[in-house]
Parts: sequence; C-alpha cells; structure tokens
Amino acid sequence: MLESLWDQSGGDPLRVHRRVQGTVRLASLIPLCMAVVLISTGFAPGRAIAAPGDGSGPTCTAGWTVITDVDNSFTWQNLPSAVSWTGSVRLLENLNETCSILGARIDFTGPALGGTLSLNGNLFVSFSVQYPQPYDKHANVARNAFGNLLSWNPAAGVYTGYTIETHFDINARGADEYFVQGQGIPAVVTNVRMSLTLPLALLGRTVRAQMNVGPDLCQCKVTDFSIPDGTGSHPFWAVYVHAHPDDWQLFESPDSASDYKAGYNPLFVYATAGDAGIEPWYWQARQDSAEASVRWLVGTAVEDAWWATICYTKTSEVCHPLWQINYGRTTSIFMHLPDGNGDGGGFNATGFQSLARLRDGNITSMTAVDNSTTYTGWDDVYLTLKALIASYAPYDATTKINAPDFDRVAQSGDHSDHLAVADAVYAITIQAGTPWTRNWFIDYPIAYADARYPANMDPTSYDLKKSLFMAYSDRMKHLVGIDEYSIVPWFYENCFQRDYSRVA
Repeated sequence: MLESLWDQSGGDPLRVHRRVQGTVRLASLIPLCMAVVLISTGFAPGRAIAAPGDGSGPTCTAGWTVITDVDNSFTWQNLPSAVSWTGSVRLLENLNETCSILGARIDFTGPALGGTLSLNGNLFVSFSVQYPQPYDKHANVARNAFGNLLSWNPAAGVYTGYTIETHFDINARGADEYFVQGQGIPAVVTNVRMSLTLPLALLGRTVRAQMNVGPDLCQCKVTDFSIPDGTGSHPFWAVYVHAHPDDWQLFESPDSASDYKAGYNPLFVYATAGDAGIEPWYWQARQDSAEASVRWLVGTAVEDAWWATICYTKTSEVCHPLWQINYGRTTSIFMHLPDGNGDGGGFNATGFQSLARLRDGNITSMTAVDNSTTYTGWDDVYLTLKALIASYAPYDATTKINAPDFDRVAQSGDHSDHLAVADAVYAITIQAGTPWTRNWFIDYPIAYADARYPANMDPTSYDLKKSLFMAYSDRMKHLVGIDEYSIVPWFYENCFQRDYSRVA
C-alpha cells in the first residue's frame, strides 16, 4: 500500500545411491541432518496424528510407513511400439517414536519385488516426481521435478533389449530421474522399484508421481499424492490474490486468519512486486516482510523457496517461472510484475509498465522487475493466474478465491493495480465460469473511511488484523528503516477497523 501514498504524493541387491560430488545423498544422514537444520532454524518437523498411548502424548512405530498405495498400471501402444507397466506407486513418511515426520518419499514399485515394465521400440520410460504441475514434453521434465533417488533397481547399465540410466541433479534443486531406454526389440524389465525422497517443505501439498513414455509419446500416468503434514486433514484451499505485498493483510483480513484457523491451506498470490519505481532492495524487503505476516499467522513451521514453472496451453504451451515460498501449510507466489503507480501510469524506472496499461492495450507486453519472465498480452497474465490457482488448489467450489472487488462504484478511488487484479480474477472466475467460490473485498474506500463502510471490527478482529500488518511493517523497519505505519497511521487504523466483502 505504501507505494500508492508515495505515488500520490541398480541390479539385485537393491542399490543405494552414494555420491561425494554435487548434492550429497547419504541416506543414513538424512534424518540427522534434517533435525540439525530444523533445530538450528527454530523450525519443527511435522507431527503425525496418533492415539496417545500412556497419556504422555502420541506414540508411533518409528520408521517408514506407507500412507497411500495406488495401482498405476497402464498400457500404451502405437504399433509396433508399445509399453506396458504393471505396478504401483506409494507415498511413505518416516516417523519417529513421538510421531514427528522426519521424511517423505515416493516409491515406484509393484507386487513382491517390484513392478514389471514391458517395452518394444526405440522409446523410453521416465519416472519422476513433479510439483506443482506435471510435464507433457520430456524436454521439460526438469522444470518442476523434485526428489532425490535414494535406492533403485535394476542398477544403471546395459541389459538385453534395454538400458537403465539414472539422471542426477537435472535441475537446480538437485532433483533426479530414473530412465529406461528401449533398444528397438521386445524387452521385459522385472523387479522395477525406486525411491525418491522429498523435501519436508512439500508436507501438506499435492505432488505428482509421473511415468512418461517418450520421446513425447504419452504422459501416460500421473498419480496425485497429498502429503500429510501431521496436523490432520486439510483438503480445502483459500486463495488470496492481490497486487502488493501488504494488501491481503489490510484488505482481505482477518478473513485470511479465520480461514487458516478453520483448516484451509492459504495460497497468497502477489501480482506485482510493489516496487514503487525504487531500486530492487525495496521490493525485496517488501517480499520478505510479506512473509513476516505469514510467519506471524502460522507460528513455527518448515520454510523453503524455489522457482515454480506454471504453464497453460493456448495455441501452444506458455510457461512462466514464479517465485514460490512455502511456510507450513501456506504457499506464497510472487509474480514480480512492476508496480503500476496509483493512476496506472507506471514508473520511469520500469518503463512505465503497468497492469492497467497492459489490460487496456496501451502496451503489448510486461516484464517482471527481476527479468524472470515477460507476459505478452493481458490474457497471458490472467491465464497464468488461472493455471497457477488450478495447480495448487482443487478445481471445485471448495476452493475460495479472495480478490479486490471489480465494481468501480463500490471501489471508487482504488489503486490501479488493485482494480487490474480484480479484473484479472473476474476474467478467470465469473467470466470463465470456473467453479471456485468467490469473495470480493473493498480496498481504498475503507482506508479513507468512506461513509458507506463504517467501522465494523470488534476488538478481537481489530487486534488480529493490526497484528498481521504490523508483522509486515516491523519487518520493513528492521530491514530498511522504513516505518510504514508511522507515516500515515490514520490510513492503517481505518483499515484495521473495517472489513467489507461480498460473494458473487
């Protein structure tokens, strides 16, 4: 918000991977190292739900436990080429005696000693774990791949009719891929099994175990696994879409906190960097400060961050890298588009780009402030927004979309970025006929104490809303010495005292 004020002013036996170069994958050290990291950072592993034993707390049998086991058998053929897989894929979690979750992994396997893969032709079968989206063309296997090969069978090598390859570190996250290449003659690979360990930051999220037949022949089998985080079942999502790093705290709260406490998984989407035409240190501080609000909301949790690639198909596939921060059950997505200024004219430092000007056709493209990606047209922005929501949250009415109101009368005097975000969300919900539930919030009118929106927060709601924002403001003050609250306290106090929205 602040920028707007400034504006206006292996074979048998089963092989275990050991490496000394690149990312170290010593299986016996994973739980120990993870525990050290979590203790040193103040984070805690997840906790599984278990019935208490002697009354002193939950107890579990230590070790790997199968959470979900799914038959993922399939047959693909385009004669004379053909592939048949008979097997399953499993989600497992590693628990200690007090039911803390020390690790998670995906196993591709089958009955008894493993799955059976039959293939004929010069084709290959790839095994990987993807998040948040699966891939279509094998050239893109790395972009959303996760998981480190812990063990596998058969071992890498050349066999009669096929070759086994282990592809390590296929992306910056150090993800791995298991790969079976046919040699043009019929072959049967038996006792196929592999384990890929996953980062704890994926607890509470849905990953995709993918088998792909290539080159680019068949996506074939994608199996979704929702990984329990140890705090019970959380199947529902609440999406908070807004323009700047402090907007959801001011205009979409305390609803955000209420949804989280009710068990929803929050997805925060920040359309712009909120850079206000200032050098990168400013928007980077705002991004970190936005996460301070999330940390205040959640408390102690596992945190991680990476680039997620979000794709949709128009006449061809269109993809954009987006910065993702996970904290506990929350997911934050930063699109990093330039701040458009209050009137939509943009700033000189970012070439006078703005969401409003892109929407209105005054510019044909818009580049992120960190040059991570360029959007070519208004529809590229809102279709990416639609694809990212669908990648994380269920495509049904249980998903709640929260956004600024698109009604120009109700939102009179609002920031251009707010209204552009409202229009983008309108395009992917009401206009597109998507099944998501929608909630539209009033922004600047409550900050300016518009008579149509009198104060309506009780003391508890006021304190909650103010605390969410002050976590952001205090972090900004700590990082860059800017005390946002003290600049215009009346503006913020008006927001803390009000919360208005409608369902449409």
